[in-house]
Amino acid sequence: ASPAAIAAYTNINRNSALQPTIAYLDTLFKRFKPDSSYTADNWWNVSNEGIDQLIQLRQQLWANVDAGTTQMLSQEKFARNQSFIFLAVGLLLVVAIVAYTMYSISRSLVDMERAAQKIAEGSASPKLQTDSNDVIANLAQSIYRIGVSNKSLADAADAIGKGSFDVKIEPRSKDDVLSNAIIKMKNNLMENMQVIKQNSEQLQQSSEKYRTFFYQSPLPKWIYDLETLRFLDVNEAAILHYGYSREEFLSMTLADIRPKEDCAELLDHIAEVKNTRSKGTRHWQHLKKSGELITVEVTAHFIDYNNRQARIAVLVDKTEKIKAEEQLKRSHEELRQLTLHLQNIREEERTSIAREVHDELGQQITCIKMDFSWLLKRLNTDDPAEREKIKVIVELLDRASKTVRKIATELRPSILDDFGLIEALEWHSSEFEKRSGVVVDFTSTVPGITINEKVTTTLFRIYQESLTNVARHAEATVVTARISLSDDQLILTIKDNGKGFNVRESSQKKTLGLLGMRERALMLGGKYEIESMPGKGTAITVAIPMQVIENVS
Repeated sequence: ASPAAIAAYTNINRNSALQPTIAYLDTLFKRFKPDSSYTADNWWNVSNEGIDQLIQLRQQLWANVDAGTTQMLSQEKFARNQSFIFLAVGLLLVVAIVAYTMYSISRSLVDMERAAQKIAEGSASPKLQTDSNDVIANLAQSIYRIGVSNKSLADAADAIGKGSFDVKIEPRSKDDVLSNAIIKMKNNLMENMQVIKQNSEQLQQSSEKYRTFFYQSPLPKWIYDLETLRFLDVNEAAILHYGYSREEFLSMTLADIRPKEDCAELLDHIAEVKNTRSKGTRHWQHLKKSGELITVEVTAHFIDYNNRQARIAVLVDKTEKIKAEEQLKRSHEELRQLTLHLQNIREEERTSIAREVHDELGQQITCIKMDFSWLLKRLNTDDPAEREKIKVIVELLDRASKTVRKIATELRPSILDDFGLIEALEWHSSEFEKRSGVVVDFTSTVPGITINEKVTTTLFRIYQESLTNVARHAEATVVTARISLSDDQLILTIKDNGKGFNVRESSQKKTLGLLGMRERALMLGGKYEIESMPGKGTAITVAIPMQVIENVS
């Protein structure tokens, strides 16, 4: 509390009705026993007077505080108003200074931006305001110097571009990228000019070689536009071979020298060439000016001709060669047909001879044996020489009968006609195994189908020839044979574990046995394949189409 408040309280405490109250309270707390000299009413009167004086003191103090506070608030408001006025004036001054500064900086930056933009666009930098010594002025001066330096470098680059390589360029520093780049460009241009000069000389030489290669070639050649198909150039050989003049050729397209029915195929081919960029050789039919139709082998490649996408074609007339080839093909086919006819005649003769031998000669020997037996029953002799002679004659007749059956069987096995192909192959496998000692594993998965006589004979003779070759050359111990139906083909395979041979060398030797088997298969429209390697055995595969099996009679 303030000293005045303390003094007022002390005065009340000493001189007012508050003193009896305090004395009574002191007595009460000391004795812990109420004073009987005060009644309740007396006590309330005494204490209320003291409290009223305290209340008055509090109100007086509050009034003093309120008055002091009001005075202080008034003083503070006055001081605050003065401070606010000074602050507002100062703030306006600062704002004005900042605004002017920003305006000046913005104007300088705009000028520098325009100058930098002109430098970036390749123009010379205008003169900038550099009156002051601040950072902005220094920056403006630097930009101006950049513009001047770039103008100097631009003049040097322009001179270099015009072929003046004597111009000197001094880098502004070791990190001067632009100057160093122009110096490098100058050196590269000097090197490139030298290379261009050399290439120009080589190009001229190549052009001379091209003209010699193209125009003086003995083969017809031309160049055509890949988009329009128009002839762009032709050589003398093409002019002479086709009969058109150079002017006529250059007014024509590829379609003009082809039969009309080939034009669609030509357009498809050109579309494929554009998409795949393919190159290669094809045969086409061309029309000469005389109307003669020729077959030409065309080899074409992509070239760039006077900034056009073009193709250069080399042509070889194959007309006469194809007519030799066709004649030779017809001759081979006629020879094959003749061979087939001769083989059929041979088979018919073998069949006829086999039947004659078996029927006539066999029957005659049988009759001789019967007659001789009849004579023996009527001839009584005890002469040992005569009996030995009779025994020899009987043995000879038996051997002759077996020989007749063997010859007839080898000429044409009767089982082939009586029971068919599968049974004949099984029988021949068994007979071969008995004669040669080579184990033959023959299996068939062919169902009960009717196989015509020519196919039956062909496959049996191929099988017979194959086993004969095994016995003569293979030195094999096991032969595995299979006959089956697969993909509408009747397939016969014969494999051995023999010593094998080099198929290529064998084909060059024109081995008649292998050629005969191949021709037999080809004459029926079938396939004949042989695989073999030294030490790896041999495998033969024959395939006859079911259509041939069903239709050939």
